[in-house]
Amino acid sequence: MEKDSRPQSRILALDTSSAAQAVAVLNKDQVLAESNKLAERNHSVNLLPEIQQLLQQSETNKSDLTGIAVGIGPGSYTGVRIAVTTAKTLAWALKIPVVPVSSLEAQAASGLADTDFEARTWVIPLVDARRGQAYTALFEAEHAQADRLKRLAEDAILLTQDWVAEVARQF
Repeated sequence: MEKDSRPQSRILALDTSSAAQAVAVLNKDQVLAESNKLAERNHSVNLLPEIQQLLQQSETNKSDLTGIAVGIGPGSYTGVRIAVTTAKTLAWALKIPVVPVSSLEAQAASGLADTDFEARTWVIPLVDARRGQAYTALFEAEHAQADRLKRLAEDAILLTQDWVAEVARQF
């Protein structure tokens, strides 16, 4: 019997906590297919077709998936519900685990992906929460361990002006 040569640790990742809709199919540290599109107020219409398209693009069968990572915000409550409900339903049907991921932490990690830095670096994700507020957090990365973020401040919704002053005080 011929052994399937395709890797068997494929993860579906999705996040609809903001106006953007992000979907990816991963194999360990490799991104096999990804999509990041503006889908404001249309996540419920666009998400499943986008998942199907990326699975086809990456030559991944649903049965190849070993887990689902889902962005849990902070962000749009409706957007978070759409991604979480989709992830939990697929995970239940496929009998695979679903893992919640801070959308801000994912954003911070993606900001370090191809960044070259010498020493410790702060990473401060910001997502517009309207009315002078932002969803934000504070992370630190070290050059030697650029793939690891140390959380310095929890996810929060803060007045942008106050947050800038707080970060300036810590700097």
